[in-house]
Order: sequence, then C-alpha cells, then structure tokens
Amino acid sequence: MQIKDFFKGLGYFVSSMGYLRKHGMGKIYWWMLGVGIVFLAIYMFGVSKLSGYIEGVLGDYISSFEWPEWVNYTLGWLISLLVFVACALIYHLINGTILLILLSPLFSHIAYKAVSIEMGEAPKQLTLWKSISRGVMFALRNFVIQVILWIALYAISFIVPIISPVVPFAIIAVNAFYYAVSMADYTMELKGYNVNESAHYGRIYRVMLCGIGLPFTLVLMIPLVGSYFAIILAPVVEIGAMRMCLEQPMKE
Repeated sequence: MQIKDFFKGLGYFVSSMGYLRKHGMGKIYWWMLGVGIVFLAIYMFGVSKLSGYIEGVLGDYISSFEWPEWVNYTLGWLISLLVFVACALIYHLINGTILLILLSPLFSHIAYKAVSIEMGEAPKQLTLWKSISRGVMFALRNFVIQVILWIALYAISFIVPIISPVVPFAIIAVNAFYYAVSMADYTMELKGYNVNESAHYGRIYRVMLCGIGLPFTLVLMIPLVGSYFAIILAPVVEIGAMRMCLEQPMKE
C-alpha cells in the first residue's frame, strides 16, 4: 500500500505538468523564470559575500601566527574552499524553505485558480495577505520540524553507524514530504481547514505527498542551478498537491 501511494503521488506530479498551459495559466512560468534568475543571483551573491566575510576573519587570525608564507597560502586556500562549500551547503538546506516563502503569493494564486477550475466554481475568496502569511508561517513551522528531524537522523547515524547509508535517503524523503505538504496547505485553506487539520491531513497521506514532492526535492539538490530549475517545477508540485487534496478525503 505504501509503495502504491508513493507512485500515486508521483503520478499526480507527472500528470500535472501541462496543467497550467492547458488552462490558460502558462504566463505564470514567465514569472517563475524571472524569480529563478533573481534567486540564482541572490544565491551566488549571498554565498560569495558570506564566505568572503568568514574567510577574511579566519585569514586575519591565521596571519597573526608567524608561519612560513607557503603555510599561510596553503591554509588560506583550504579555508576558502571549505568555507565556500560550507556556506553553499547551509544555503542548500534552507533554500527550499526560502523558495516556499518567496513564491507564496504565486502558490496562493495558482491554488485559487486551479481549485476554481476543478470545482467548476470559485471557492470562498480569501484575503491575499492572510493566505500568504499562513503559507509563510506554515513553511517556517515545517522547516523547524525538518531541522529537528535532520539532527535526530544524523545523531542516530552516529550512535548506530550501520544505518548511516540510509540517512541521506531519509532526509530526502523528509524534505519531499514537507515541501509538498506546505504547498498542499493552500488548497486545504480554500477547503476551510485550519493549520492543524491541514498538518493532520498531510500525515495521513505522507507517502503520497513524498511522491509529489520528490522531483522538486531532487532537482533542488543540483549544485548552483538546482534552485533555478526547482522554481520552474514548483507550480507542478502545487497543482499535483491541489488535485490530491480535492480527490483524497480527510480521515480521522
């Protein structure tokens, strides 16, 4: 049943790929491309500036020691490399949540339009600011849970080393679920559910949501350009999650 639910979720994603163009919302992709370019620029600028600042601090500290020039040069090169990689990894851990926050107005718009199409009538109009603020808070809430689970998984892997090879896959599954459930919340809000009920619904269909969010998560992991292409896939995840929310009933 779990495997079946996963592939059903993946099917929601795949079958939603042409949804926006089919229903006259193809222009949204141009907005996504623009946001993607801006986000990629922020990524390069942010990582470069942060790593440059840290390198400068550490470089001053190292130069305070009376070591041979070649030692200072070698240490400086290694520190530059390690700091840049560390900053890129930290950014990678949080960029999914940053995307969810930055794109919340578009997710809210897409969910409203798509639900109107699927139901044949417009749902109750929600205040845009209220919908965006709920989406942002829900994404931040999920991010905190993700971080706790990441730490717990890595801690367990140190205690029980034999499971270490499984931990990266578990983290990918955790990310896929929480990215998808954050996008599904826009539809759950339109259906009249509060945040706790939306989270409960997500737990019920967690495997299905993993299937919906997995392609987005995997693309997000591509170095440098992953965030750019993930932005283009984000509306597909939103539509897939929306369709799942409309088709799959709430359970106790």
